[in-house]
Amino acid sequence: MTRRLLDGSAETYCYTRQVFNNTLNDWAQIAKEANMSSWESKDDIPPTSYILQRANALFDLMEKHCREDDDAHDMRWRAVRPNIVSYNSMLKIMAACGDAEGAESLFLRMVNMKHVKANIVSLNTVLNAFVNKCRHYGRQNRQLDFASRAATTKSAITFAERAEGLFKRFLKHNEIHPNVRSYNTLISMWASIKSKDSIERSLNLQQYARDYIRFDVITLNTLLKVLSQNPRKGNGKKAESMIIWFEKQYDVVPNQKTLATLLNVWAKSPERNAAYKAEDILIRMEELSHQDGSNIEPNCIAYTSVIDAFANRAQRDANASTKAINILNKMLALSKGGLDPHNSPNTITFNVVIKALANSNSSSSGDKAKELLNKMVQFEDRNLLHMAPSTTTFNTVISAYFKSRDRNAGNKAREVLDLFEKLSLSGKVSSKPDVTTYSSTLYAYKFYDGKDSIDRAIDLLNGMESSERLNIRPDKQCYTNIINLCAKSSNPAKGVHAKAIFERMLRANIKADVISCTALMNACAFSKGNEKFRVNMFKEVKNIIEYMRCKSIVPNEITYLTMITACLNLCVNNDEKQTLIKEYFDACCESGFVTSKIIEKLPQDITRNILIEDVPCSW
Repeated sequence: MTRRLLDGSAETYCYTRQVFNNTLNDWAQIAKEANMSSWESKDDIPPTSYILQRANALFDLMEKHCREDDDAHDMRWRAVRPNIVSYNSMLKIMAACGDAEGAESLFLRMVNMKHVKANIVSLNTVLNAFVNKCRHYGRQNRQLDFASRAATTKSAITFAERAEGLFKRFLKHNEIHPNVRSYNTLISMWASIKSKDSIERSLNLQQYARDYIRFDVITLNTLLKVLSQNPRKGNGKKAESMIIWFEKQYDVVPNQKTLATLLNVWAKSPERNAAYKAEDILIRMEELSHQDGSNIEPNCIAYTSVIDAFANRAQRDANASTKAINILNKMLALSKGGLDPHNSPNTITFNVVIKALANSNSSSSGDKAKELLNKMVQFEDRNLLHMAPSTTTFNTVISAYFKSRDRNAGNKAREVLDLFEKLSLSGKVSSKPDVTTYSSTLYAYKFYDGKDSIDRAIDLLNGMESSERLNIRPDKQCYTNIINLCAKSSNPAKGVHAKAIFERMLRANIKADVISCTALMNACAFSKGNEKFRVNMFKEVKNIIEYMRCKSIVPNEITYLTMITACLNLCVNNDEKQTLIKEYFDACCESGFVTSKIIEKLPQDITRNILIEDVPCSW
């Protein structure tokens, strides 16, 4: 239909405005579905740029022959003059395609028109266009580094401020008066940005609009969502006060989503008792679920949020991991072993419980995590795929072993890796190991007491380099973990082994960074042997320092501490030792990396000459 309307034939005017509007509406629906990625195949998703181009061409055709100042034009074209439905459909297309600037421009043009007047639907659609733009930036942020995120967040805030300005401009407008949906759209936009100012901006906007708009339960839930997505101290109490205020001012009755979001606010809060507050809300939701006529019932997300709250404080609370396991067992009991999908735990729930065990640093946490992993493998065997182990599951179990400081952590982590490879190759689990699985296993060997820990780690590295381990190539973290393992080992020639691994990393075209260089330097600094051997090791340290200078790798405080330690342990010439320590310390002072540990390492004749300006103000 669009092709026929755009073919430029003289009979185009025979189509009615309804036909044009229906076509625009079809494009709006396609744009919405494309934006939500609801198409089954990516090949079937037309690019939003194509959708916008076709819709603009069609809309321009409607306006082309119907200019208000063109009175002499063929009256037959008046039948297709765009009306409010046409304009709002075009705004919807722009909103779904993320063209916030175009939607705003068209809306402001509508405000000044005579034959068509913008309405509240028009305003809300434009605000929705800004929301989609901010959400687009939010999706981009997940794939960017910290520096790039700051730039995209700044752009998102700029669009949010433009939308807020539009809202305030028409708040006192006689004909286009923003409603509660307009306000809720704005708040959801600030929630999607996750800026440190999102809470203040949302609450300030609430104060500004409270005399003009009657808020509803969606407003309350959206404000609570802003609090949950920007965790900070005091958010929990602020959320509870907000619920009480909405009940008194607007007779808003909290619903399932209200309590679930409040629970999430407490679960993410950094306060000491936050996990127990979240658990209290969960218990309250369970009590309400048994009352007649109540539609409030905790679901998997609510239970998992509470478990996550305990997992985040497991390092400081000895009971946290036990609490997490108890909630998981309750979920399994309520769901009859996972058969009832409503209350059943899922893969994320199990992963969070394993995280709680890993964070507890208990000597038995690794073995308990392995038991849960075995349960999940059995669930997948029984086709309960919602509780099947993922790559994250295996990786977290491995981290539970090295965090437990178990003396046999390296071997136990390797057993988990071997099990993962075996299950993956046999097709018994759908997930596959990734490079983090291998680097975590290599790191676990750091806590293995056996004298062959370096050999075992290098054996695993050899398998990765030769593509025997599921075609996963080692990354910088893998090599650095083995270098650190060499530094920790009791092998007197640890520096030689570490240097060999470092050179293998460079041959693999992986660039060294300050962490890998410092790790190699540390291995050399603590190598032991005769005078000739120590002289050679000290040469290696100086070579690393020169390499860092050539590659513009900036040392940090640990690097400077390691450089001074290497001088003290390896340099046999006292005059050279004093000169180099002074040189390294001066460079450390210039870089602003002086710490108490560095001061303690310095010989007394150097510490006597330290000026007060060299010492950080915090001391």
